[in-house]
Amino acid sequence: MTDTPAHETGGAVPEIDVTDADLLRDPFTAYGDARERSPLARIKAPGFGAVRALTAPEEARATR
Repeated sequence: MTDTPAHETGGAVPEIDVTDADLLRDPFTAYGDARERSPLARIKAPGFGAVRALTAPEEARATR
């Protein structure tokens, strides 16, 4: 897992590469690490454009 550069995202967002061997071996740890770093992650998958995923929806909700 890497961080997408701030100039591309407006801030440090973890990037999850679904083809990464470490992720395939232990997805729970990889997704847990991403969740601890940010409520939003960038998913990198062959054949898809930029995909974002909520890792912690309760933290990502807007407050009134």
